[in-house]
Amino acid sequence: MDRPGRGRVWRDRPLIEKIPGLTEKQKEEISDLLKKQQEEMQKLRDETGIKMNELREAHREKIMNLLNEEQKKWFESNTPDVRK
Repeated sequence: MDRPGRGRVWRDRPLIEKIPGLTEKQKEEISDLLKKQQEEMQKLRDETGIKMNELREAHREKIMNLLNEEQKKWFESNTPDVRK
């Protein structure tokens, strides 16, 4: 099943290159635009990953604050540490 937005830049590249009559300048400009879009998307994925890790850590801290010492030990040994 095709997922919208996943790898779309690379799937569209061959289609764009098939546009009849593109000049070398147009090809270069399109290639530059596609590269810029890819870089922007990667930056967004990186920023989203950082934010998700921050949310996971905050959630983990809230849970830890509700547990007694024995429960904390169990929780720490049985859940992945997202801080690593």
